[in-house]
Amino acid sequence: MTKVIVLAGAGLIGQAIARRVFDRTVDLDGVPDGYSAMNDREALKLLVRP
Repeated sequence: MTKVIVLAGAGLIGQAIARRVFDRTVDLDGVPDGYSAMNDREALKLLVRP
């Protein structure tokens, strides 16, 4: 299970499980398609893995 640190406004710091934050995972070559999916509202957040 991957965890990431989430920084919110007013200095709030917490943790979230990555699979609940990111709804699409891409490699470096898939970044343009991932951003296109976000622009088309098919994805909210991308997790980029090398």
